[in-house]
Amino acid sequence: MRNRLQLKLSSGLGMLLAASAGAVVGCMAGIILSPTAVEGSGAESDELVEVLVAGRTIPAGTDLGYAVVTRKRMPARFVSRSMVRPEFVGQLVGESVLITILEGDPIMWSHLASGAPEAICDWVREANRRRTPTE
Repeated sequence: MRNRLQLKLSSGLGMLLAASAGAVVGCMAGIILSPTAVEGSGAESDELVEVLVAGRTIPAGTDLGYAVVTRKRMPARFVSRSMVRPEFVGQLVGESVLITILEGDPIMWSHLASGAPEAICDWVREANRRRTPTE
């Protein structure tokens, strides 16, 4: 009788463990194979945005021109507001680069002398200085 009871308990427990393991494996397969897990979370991950990049290595101190910059498309989730977009290419021409930018690297506003903290501070000081009655 005791062996029979153990057999019933062990077969019931085995069935429960097998069913639980099957449910876990099924859930894991569903998560791994789901389109959102593979592609990201929606359209934003698939959207490509153009930014300006160095068409060749640009040494520090170089004045930028149209010949040294090019456009590159990259996923929107990797693009930040500090990267220069193609519609602002005219503002880059003649700007001096503060650091060496390697070929293919995005051009950032902080790479430019006009985007440097000193230039911004000078502009703020000039804009906010007190005016005398004769000015």
